[in-house]
Formats: sequence, C-alpha cells, structure tokens
Amino acid sequence: QARSKTGRLIPVLFSSVPIQLEGETHHVTTMIDITERKQAEETVRYQANLLENISDAVISTSPDFVIRSWNRGAELVYGWPAADVIGRPAGEVIPSAYPNDDAARVFAHFQEQGFWKGEVVQRRKDGAPLAILSSVTLIRDTAGRPNSVVAVNRDITDLKQAQAALRESEERYRSLLEVAPVGIAVHSEG
Repeated sequence: QARSKTGRLIPVLFSSVPIQLEGETHHVTTMIDITERKQAEETVRYQANLLENISDAVISTSPDFVIRSWNRGAELVYGWPAADVIGRPAGEVIPSAYPNDDAARVFAHFQEQGFWKGEVVQRRKDGAPLAILSSVTLIRDTAGRPNSVVAVNRDITDLKQAQAALRESEERYRSLLEVAPVGIAVHSEG
C-alpha cells in the first residue's frame, strides 16, 4: 500500500529494478494503483460466494453440455459431489425427461432463442425422481460465439407432491358429496 496525495492508503503494485550508472547502483521504482483491480477481485469473490451458497442447483457446461461447474446447491439437490461430475456430459449425470413438452422441440427452442425455462423430471444419484423447474441460458463470448450454458435448477418435488395430494383430497371430497345419501349444502360465511 502507498499513500495518495490526499493521504488515503491505496493498493499498489510495486516493483524496483536495480541499474548500474557510472559505477553506482540505483533503483528504478514503479508503483501502479491497482484499486480497480482489487475492487473487481472483491466483486468476483462476492459473486462466487453467493453462487456457492444459494440453494438452487447452478450448473455450467460447455456449449456441448460437458459439465464445467457444479455448485453446492447442485450437490444437495442431485446427491453428486462436484468432483464426480466435472468433465462429464450433463445428460449422462442428470438425464432429463420433459413431462409437458417434446425433448426435440425443447432443444430446437433453446438453439433458436438461447434460452429455455420449464419443468423437467430428473433423478438424484440414488435414483430418486426429482421434479425440477429449470432455466437454461446460452452464454456467448464478446464475438457472439457460444461460450457456455448455464442452468439454474430448482427442486420443486415437494411442491408437486403437495399439489397432487390436494387434487386427490378434492376429488375424494367431491366423490363423497356425489354419493352421500342425504343432501349436503356447502356455504361460506361472509
């Protein structure tokens, strides 16, 4: 660190090179203000920490869907440690079924739009099925070439099970009302 003209301490990159002039050793010293670089590094650290600590599974792959990163949320959702999946094809680790659409249509939409969001059925490492709300985005480099694919996947298995249980309960209640030997009136106070 060095002091600026105003007395504020600033981070600097310091270098000093000895040189010989007329038999005497002198030093050429440079200091470069690296405040912006330090701020950028802090931003990257913050974002990496945020990414690592969210509960959604955040998975990045190459454009051909080979897994590059797998956050802690992905480990918890799918049961696979990152070390076991990095470098493997995503379709091998977490194959997807599309209950509301056709896989070819989903892929075509993704290729055309660079984005897709919808429900998929995937499996944990132990084989247990998962209902997943998936949001997949194609990331391009500054030249516009595909660079990576990022998927943010939320486990909605409990929500889907609760919805199914509610539908089943409503159907049973409706069936009881239809076969009841006496008249039943349902009203609300208000």
